[in-house]
This record gives sequence, C-alpha cells and structure tokens, in this order.
Amino acid sequence: MLENLVLFTALVAAVRLGDGDRDRIILGARVFFWARVAYFPIYILGVKYVRTALWGAGAAGMAIVFSAMW
Repeated sequence: MLENLVLFTALVAAVRLGDGDRDRIILGARVFFWARVAYFPIYILGVKYVRTALWGAGAAGMAIVFSAMW
C-alpha cells in the first residue's frame, strides 16, 4: 500500500502544481482513498477477486487525477 501512496502523492502534487482541474483531482483522490480504505481489510481477509477489483478502483482514481492535466 505504501508504494501506491508514494505514486499517488507525486501524481497529485504534479497535477496540482501544473494547475490541473481541481474538481477532477478531488474526485480522483476520493476514489483512490476509499478504494484503499476498502482494500486493506479485504487484503487481510484474503478475498482475491474483490481485492483485485479494489486495486483497479484505486488505479482508476489515479487515472482520473492524471486526466485532470488536460
């Protein structure tokens, strides 16, 4: 989880400093945050397919933030 947090923080900082769309940054951050919150207990419980879906949701949140550059 720490690896994704470092990437996410760098991405948000770069997009925000680059004057990206604030609303999309917030949306992407919320998607990423809640996906990570849900991911942790699912990871501990070992539910494979749900864990993969939540990881994908977190990646989608990062993609939303990235899309805020345009």
